[in-house]
Amino acid sequence: MHFKSKSHMGLLLRYLAVLRQQLPNMPLPHLHSLLFSQRHESLILTQADTLCGGLTFRQPYKKAYLQLELLASSELGKGYGSHLVNHLKST
Repeated sequence: MHFKSKSHMGLLLRYLAVLRQQLPNMPLPHLHSLLFSQRHESLILTQADTLCGGLTFRQPYKKAYLQLELLASSELGKGYGSHLVNHLKST
């Protein structure tokens, strides 16, 4: 897997910690396989160096839709998840 910098890997690891907190029953190997797969991409929302949330998705080969795999927010009820999904829909 290719990362542009060490800070990207750090963000993914912080996102993994949020996922583990929000999805405690999901097995860790499954989370790893989604986050670090070359078929999946993650969109992470930060504000002043604080991770607010993230989502992981993939676009099936030659399809016109995205498949949302994971969505988690470090602070529930603040609209971070909605913001991420709306941003993804607009791109």
